[in-house]
Amino acid sequence: SEENNQGHTELGVLGTIEYCGTISGNATWAYAVFVPTCSISIPEAATLTVRSGAIVKPRGPFVIYVNGQLNGVGDPGAPVVFTSYRDDAWGGDTNSDGAATLPAAQDWNAISVEPGGRASLSWARLRYGGSGYNGNLNNQGATVLDHVLIELGWRGLWSGSGTLTITDSRLSQNIWEGA
Repeated sequence: SEENNQGHTELGVLGTIEYCGTISGNATWAYAVFVPTCSISIPEAATLTVRSGAIVKPRGPFVIYVNGQLNGVGDPGAPVVFTSYRDDAWGGDTNSDGAATLPAAQDWNAISVEPGGRASLSWARLRYGGSGYNGNLNNQGATVLDHVLIELGWRGLWSGSGTLTITDSRLSQNIWEGA
């Protein structure tokens, strides 16, 4: 019914979708390659769900500031992927340059779980991140990682304070790996 859909938007079409700004209400990213063109904020009352098979490829410096809820819900055959705009292995040649550019550590910044924020990622891959300061971090929020691979970035994972729960996850080939 209509009342069950109030305040919920699901973005999902095959292809590439650019996004910049603040998530309002509840949003779901599904089926496509999402290209953030600036940092994204998830406010206290909002939830962003990134569904199985969706790929997030930020263009340039980028942080997801999580003050509300971030859910990355993949599965073994189709993980949720956060990777470089130049990574042709996931989501194809999004920047349309063939092999002229290659992905590298620090191509995008981080997912930052702020005080009071919550992030839950299952069956996810975070690739080529960690530019700037701390890499993917739990900054006084509550973060749950289950079957998550953080790879090929600058700093794999950093947790200042808050709650960090890690199950069946790993760091691989990051320049600096910490927890």
